[in-house]
Amino acid sequence: MQKVNKALLTQEQAATYDEWARFFASPGWKLYQDFFKPRIPRAYMSILNVRGEQELGALQGGLEQLLDLIVRAEDLVGGEYVSQTGEMDEPGETIPATGPSDWQA
Repeated sequence: MQKVNKALLTQEQAATYDEWARFFASPGWKLYQDFFKPRIPRAYMSILNVRGEQELGALQGGLEQLLDLIVRAEDLVGGEYVSQTGEMDEPGETIPATGPSDWQA
């Protein structure tokens, strides 16, 4: 991350800069890099090689999914956390087919 003269920033801008600096130094940023690094060249090559409307539509759908992953970082980090802790293997709460007990029509 490029060094910035924080004296030129407002208090809010400086706080935002500090938050991003902490993020880029955190394990969360490493997780992002490991997850997205192999996908970027594939997406780039797909863009360069698209032919026809059907391929363009498929490419747009794939890019939307990738954007959803990037924007919803908490899902990515949360999924990685439960896979690391083993919580993913634990059975979750089951709701009967009739609905939860506190549900009323």
